[in-house]
Amino acid sequence: ASEGLLFSTSSSYIAVVAIDFGTTYSGFAFAFNHKMGEGGIHMNRAWGHDQGTATLKTPTSLLLHPDGSFHSFGYEAEEKYANFFDGEDRDYLYFKHFKMALHKSETLDRNTKLTARNGKSIDALVVFAHSLRYLKDRAIEIIRERTGDENYNEKDIRWVITVPAIWRPAAKQFMREAARKAEMVLNKNPEQLLIALEPEAASIHCREMKMREFANEKGDATASDVFARPGSKYLAVEFPGGTLDVTAHEILMNGNIKEIHQVTGGPYGGTKVDEEFVSLLERFFGTYQVKNFRENHPAEWLEMMNEFEMKKRGRRAYEGETTRIRLPRTFTALVSEQGGPDLVRRFASSCTTDDVQFVRNEYFCIGPATMKKLFEPVLKGIVKHLSNLLEHRELRGLQFFFLVGGFAESAILQDAIKKNFQRR
Repeated sequence: ASEGLLFSTSSSYIAVVAIDFGTTYSGFAFAFNHKMGEGGIHMNRAWGHDQGTATLKTPTSLLLHPDGSFHSFGYEAEEKYANFFDGEDRDYLYFKHFKMALHKSETLDRNTKLTARNGKSIDALVVFAHSLRYLKDRAIEIIRERTGDENYNEKDIRWVITVPAIWRPAAKQFMREAARKAEMVLNKNPEQLLIALEPEAASIHCREMKMREFANEKGDATASDVFARPGSKYLAVEFPGGTLDVTAHEILMNGNIKEIHQVTGGPYGGTKVDEEFVSLLERFFGTYQVKNFRENHPAEWLEMMNEFEMKKRGRRAYEGETTRIRLPRTFTALVSEQGGPDLVRRFASSCTTDDVQFVRNEYFCIGPATMKKLFEPVLKGIVKHLSNLLEHRELRGLQFFFLVGGFAESAILQDAIKKNFQRR
């Protein structure tokens, strides 16, 4: 989030907390009204501490007890779900990637349902409220720890929640309702909650970043000093999970930004690469085998997909190296039970490539050519969408793109954008 969002002009709030509620990962940052500048913005860097890691965000995963009450969120929810005994997970309600429901639903309201991994459905509003309440409580806990003041509570805080710009008004209102249900704000004080557009917050932040913080760039000058000057036009291209979210801005003389084209987007996000990976598994091992494993071993499936999530953002395929995904033992055991090496060879022959191998009955090895093919459908959609957008008259003279979001870290994605648009 940008400084403009994190520093409130109202003296009635002691602190401002901005929540990034993402499709795949979530987190928050906070600042106190009396302390301006980048140094005044704090982030929780201890996500995953109990699991032996430390990250700026935690997975957007929610686990509820069988009765629908809150159990855990983030790394803790994923760890608990992964460690359930056989059959135990069937009673608990586990949700992941549920934010996409707000983008897909045509009739979003208080009665909209979400389906957990075990097939049970509950109100979407309850799922989002549980998640926001957890993030709210964690933010207050961190602020109390940092200040030593146990009297801090939600009434002292101006809350900011970022949402995709392509969301319908109903989806934005839904988030506001979920925040109320999470007791972040009261009905009598609606201005305590600000719904901010993700691309705008991201682009403002990018303009203040030092050049060395961008991929393949150097120097301590900010982006605003180097190329984001008054009169400059740019696209903020964000990838919030399963979608593409594009906003076109022009920088004004006073440093503010003006939207010069309506927000556009489409179903071209990182989760589409995940879907291609699952299709590859099905071609290699058989649709029935993969479906059987996914339904009967959801925790191990989640662990495998989390590993792929991280590997797809890496540079191995871009640099011509093989990507290795460690398959759970329960999966390899299932394959062995249903035909073993002969079954694998039979399905593997239908892959029409030697670029994919099952090594030591443990690793699914994907060569660079095949790994890049997993990206092809979504990259074609992204390039076509951006190319069509640049045909509009008001975007003539556009000078640069800001790529933001977890999927933007992918070297394969960055390379595709450069190859298709660098000379424009």
